[in-house]
Amino acid sequence: MVLLADDPLAKIDVPHFVREAGHDLLGVETLPSGLRFRIRKG
Repeated sequence: MVLLADDPLAKIDVPHFVREAGHDLLGVETLPSGLRFRIRKG
């Protein structure tokens, strides 16, 4: 799954949520419009 976020705090919140939900964070990319998270469902 790809999640796009424009909230700067997502850089902290999303990885925490992904771990707590038992999923894998595959990567985070900074874009001009925000952040792109790559997540694998656990």
